Amino acid sequence: MPAKKTDPLDGYDVVDVAELDYETGQRNEAHEKKWAFRIGSRVYRFKPMREWSFRTEDAFTRGDFKTWARGALVDAGKFEDLLDEGSDEWVRIVQHLVKESRTSLGEGDSSATS
Repeated sequence: MPAKKTDPLDGYDVVDVAELDYETGQRNEAHEKKWAFRIGSRVYRFKPMREWSFRTEDAFTRGDFKTWARGALVDAGKFEDLLDEGSDEWVRIVQHLVKESRTSLGEGDSSATS
């Protein structure tokens, strides 16, 4: 379904972004999950991917994990504690989230051509 255009603004057709198609298969379901990870006695809760800001998602895809964690953690006060955790734990959390976001993509959503 095509997005509705509203009245032109200075010669531009204005399209309401909320009306645009979101063709990502099951990505919606995975991106609404709330994740909590336990490392020893500490639990770190992360916002659902859908709630990440553009900056947070961009940092995640670029591997800027400090910026990502700062934006993705539910409790920003635990950021320093998370930084003090071992790199193996960081890698496992990131790998899990990458795997979840990839495996949840529906068939036909790939931009790769065969």
